[in-house]
Amino acid sequence: MEKEKLELLTKDFKNAIYEDSEEFENVKEEIIYIDLEKGYEDRKIILRRISDNKYFKFSATFSSDGFYNYSESIIGKEVFPISKTIITYE
Repeated sequence: MEKEKLELLTKDFKNAIYEDSEEFENVKEEIIYIDLEKGYEDRKIILRRISDNKYFKFSATFSSDGFYNYSESIIGKEVFPISKTIITYE
């Protein structure tokens, strides 16, 4: 199965993660690296495209001022949600 790539303009990506977007829902954000000395962090962000219920993973860098990207767009790759059941005994 071919995974779709989604290219968003930087301004549209910011709207999808910071504000209410009619096109996307911010499903999950995970910090994957923090550099406190330089004041930035790398995050993995999962967005759900509402029109067709597809999920896309983006990698982005944030500073204390918010998201920053040196290009005009950012590319995400399609991912698929999976459920895992964890059984514990007490």
